[in-house]
Amino acid sequence: MIRTFIALPINDEVRKALANIIFELRARYPQVKWVRPESIHLTLKFLGDIEEVLVKDISSDLDTIAQNYPDLNFCLKRLGSFPNEKRPRVVWAGLEGNIEMASSLAEKIDVMCAKFG
Repeated sequence: MIRTFIALPINDEVRKALANIIFELRARYPQVKWVRPESIHLTLKFLGDIEEVLVKDISSDLDTIAQNYPDLNFCLKRLGSFPNEKRPRVVWAGLEGNIEMASSLAEKIDVMCAKFG
């Protein structure tokens, strides 16, 4: 079994902005588990633990779907946290840009993944 997800990369401008934010907030909120900026991405579908033999077929189907989409661009819109700003455990970034296209892509991926269980 392999833990997997399907994601889009984030452009360098957004990644750098988030890296700066992480740097500023890290000392203030040590209870938050901060990710490395190079690991930041936009998850479209979390698959969880799947059989490794499925990766090749899923990847092939993803290539077919992706051919119908241009490169998607995003910019940072806002930040938020769970459960609240005073005691954050998760800090999230809201994006703007090709959101509708990313949503359409995520729906197609969802339908495609259903055939794999």
